[in-house]
Amino acid sequence: LVVALTSLKKLSPKKKVIISAYTCPWVPIAIIHSGLIPVVCDSNKEHFDFDLTKLKSTLNHDVLAIIPTHLAGKIADVKKILPLAKKYSTFVIEDGAQALGARTKKQSVGLLGDIGVFSLGVGKGLSIFAGGVIVAKNKSLFAHIQKTSALIVPTNYFIEIKRLLELIFYYIFYRPSLLCFVFGIPLRHHLKKSDFIRAAGDNCSFNFPIHRVSRYRKSIGSNALDRLSDFLNSNRKKALTRLKKLETIKGLKVLTSKEP
Repeated sequence: LVVALTSLKKLSPKKKVIISAYTCPWVPIAIIHSGLIPVVCDSNKEHFDFDLTKLKSTLNHDVLAIIPTHLAGKIADVKKILPLAKKYSTFVIEDGAQALGARTKKQSVGLLGDIGVFSLGVGKGLSIFAGGVIVAKNKSLFAHIQKTSALIVPTNYFIEIKRLLELIFYYIFYRPSLLCFVFGIPLRHHLKKSDFIRAAGDNCSFNFPIHRVSRYRKSIGSNALDRLSDFLNSNRKKALTRLKKLETIKGLKVLTSKEP
């Protein structure tokens, strides 16, 4: 996301980026890290998506980009945002960090906007422990993004070795029998201390390293891609079962609106 935002920043003097009021904390952090200003827009009552009425009143000629987020795999209605963005010559960056593999009726998320970003971090369907993917249909824009990436994303062998070791431990422990040691026990520890931010894993730092992913980790991700479809289908079946159980809990509302 930092690479995408920095690329757009080079194309326009605009400084503001509109995000949903409910989103991953890394999104506003990436905006600030890129030297831009996050502008919060209220979310839809029945969705994590933008409230379009509020979005219309928030948009102006100072807005560089709008970031609709496909949060938790729930697809944002990007089609409704596009004409609003076009009116103000504003870019649209689809945040698909939590939605790799999610599709509308016609195509993958991330392809309607000017840019799409996906995460390959911890806990994602396809993970290389840390890293991401940028897509853009416009060839000249994509070439510009590649140039920006070459300038601001350095090679750091020390961090890359660290990531490889973390990935090995992730592979060993990310299974039901061992997950309690790296997730369950720390979670309960933070909850006992009423440290809900750390318990949720949202204790994010503005000081995060940006470095190039090695060919070896890329090859690991490429091999894992072959298993992604089966993994997603399995998770969808589990989700449907769990949704039915969640709907029986009094006071809990499950968002089940149709996807665009």
